[in-house]
Amino acid sequence: MTVRVGIDVGGTFTDAVRIDDETGEITRAKVLTTAHDQSEGTMAALQRLVDDPADVGAFHHGYTVGLNAALTRTGARTGMLVTAGHRDTMDHGRVWRPFDENLYDPSWRRPHQERPMVERRLRREVPERMRENGEVLLELDEEATREELEFLKREGVEAVGVCLINAYEHPAHEKRVREIVAEVLPDAYVQTSDIWPLAREFERTFVVALDAYTGPPVVRYLERLEKRLEEAGFDSRVEIMQMDGGLRTSPSVRQAPVYTLQSGPVAGLLGAEGYSRELLDGRNLVCLDIGGTSSDLGVIIDGAAEVTNEWELEHAIPLAITTLDVRSIGAGGGSIIGLDEVGSLKVGPESAGSEPGPACYGRGGTRPAMTDAYVAMGLLQPDLFLGGEMKLDREAALAALGTVAEPLKMDPIELAQGAYSIANVTIAAALARMTTHRGYDPREFSLLGYGAAGPVHAVAVARELGIDEVVIPYFPGGFSAYGMVASRSRVEYSEATMSSLEGLGAEALNEALRRQAARCREDLLAQGVPEGEIAIECAYYGMYTGQGEDNRLPLPGLDLTDEDIPRIVEDFHAFYDRRFGYRAPEIPIFVSSVSAVGYGRQRPMTLPSTAAENGDGSGVERAVIMRETLHVDGGSHPDSAFYDRNLLRDGDEVQGPAIIDDHLGTIVVNPGATARVVSHGTLRIEV
Repeated sequence: MTVRVGIDVGGTFTDAVRIDDETGEITRAKVLTTAHDQSEGTMAALQRLVDDPADVGAFHHGYTVGLNAALTRTGARTGMLVTAGHRDTMDHGRVWRPFDENLYDPSWRRPHQERPMVERRLRREVPERMRENGEVLLELDEEATREELEFLKREGVEAVGVCLINAYEHPAHEKRVREIVAEVLPDAYVQTSDIWPLAREFERTFVVALDAYTGPPVVRYLERLEKRLEEAGFDSRVEIMQMDGGLRTSPSVRQAPVYTLQSGPVAGLLGAEGYSRELLDGRNLVCLDIGGTSSDLGVIIDGAAEVTNEWELEHAIPLAITTLDVRSIGAGGGSIIGLDEVGSLKVGPESAGSEPGPACYGRGGTRPAMTDAYVAMGLLQPDLFLGGEMKLDREAALAALGTVAEPLKMDPIELAQGAYSIANVTIAAALARMTTHRGYDPREFSLLGYGAAGPVHAVAVARELGIDEVVIPYFPGGFSAYGMVASRSRVEYSEATMSSLEGLGAEALNEALRRQAARCREDLLAQGVPEGEIAIECAYYGMYTGQGEDNRLPLPGLDLTDEDIPRIVEDFHAFYDRRFGYRAPEIPIFVSSVSAVGYGRQRPMTLPSTAAENGDGSGVERAVIMRETLHVDGGSHPDSAFYDRNLLRDGDEVQGPAIIDDHLGTIVVNPGATARVVSHGTLRIEV
């Protein structure tokens, strides 16, 4: 027997999915995340799914260790070495300000100034200067470099980032600095511009700094996990999900841990890509993944997730590496319900997490969270939660909600419905920024809801956006873990070009792409991917000459000809027309860099089948497990049916208001909506 396992660590729960390659059987598990050491929860989930460690042929994993360290500012004590005169690159934030209530606030400070990951006194200037053409204007002062490193050593620094001017193209000084770091601080974690060797000084500095800051906690986590796996008898290699949508082996990840900051939500988009291609005829999707801590949002166009190099940890803290475009907001099942400074109801972004969790968990939490609201509204029944493994405390939920409801002269159930509505509007507004604000009409999409709480809000959010169909996959509660199981190895290497497209031409583009493709093949081979399974795709970053922000666009391949250039140009203008509402063919196209992406074998997508169980003639009532009052959409609906999803068959219809219990998730069919079971147990809900 050979099985594939995917495990996704979230802020509140750790989800696991196992697929048996021989039978196609899919098994799921969900355990509370162990925030103090995520490897404990990971092992607990793994051991619930696997009896014999020898059965595991592939173990794919995503975690939030690095992301949590960055958000909570609990990463490594980090120092930076920068070119003299560039100490404050991280603080100026390109003079960007958020387009919100802080836009005109004279007291507002950028997040990195308010809560620095690298204190200013630990950012040390090194006398050196390299021109953009490689000419040395000022030789590296090695003695001064040693003095700065001795200072960092006395300050207890355990990680060092090195980011010198123009090192993306001419790294000689950085390489020498790295050698000196190894002499003075031999045990330090070190990262240089080699992790992202492209122009854009501000963004490159943050890529280096974020990796240095989050690298040590991630490396320690992987060491703990691998030790636990070894002690439990697991000898399969661990492959880690990256933000770019591919897998890397654990040893490879240790060279650039920052690529795994948001690995879980990215895996959900990979599952969504498969659903779009395999089951929904290429339908464009708006993706809504709600867990305990956040709502993670994405868009699938023509069967592929949107890609970006503009992801931000927080405002003006960019991570400009190539990532699948997942945007997160603080609206999840654990989001705290409270009052703002003027006494109005608000939801999140603070979360109750798993320790202590919402009040209804009975683990010591007293502040109301959205999960408490779900319980008060009747959407979650205490005896059904997690398949009955974890009983919820309804009285504790109502009591916690009452502490906020009382000053507003509301009852707890009214407050719960108000919080639910606020969360729906907040999520819809964030999805509008990913669709309407980019020139897409959300009415032409379906909404794919997953995560334990995604299907709780899916219909209501779809109505806010004017979307007429919601799709719920067979296992929404572990969908990101499923996406990991279905993913493949991926590496990317880039090279700065800094020239017009016309000036480069097909020959120069081919030379640069082939150099980076060779690096991709070398990397994948070192990770154990067979030569015959490696596929290469190409892309470039371009903008109109004179602009300051480039955009990623695909290239036809490694063997471009002069005849390909006009098509590349037209595709570029068409992209600008769609994304920004204009085209300027009279302005030359500037190519800042090119990238080659190497992939391993695409794993088959495995889905359950319910077709063979159809036709028993008993009707949809066979799946009703209870009837209770639902408080939703501003009203109360007594005698609403709760259905066991495992008892539904292809072709069944469920009229709202109703709840479909997925055992590891809850699906709300709002009043007026109709859910239909289609192939592989998928639900398509007409909203």
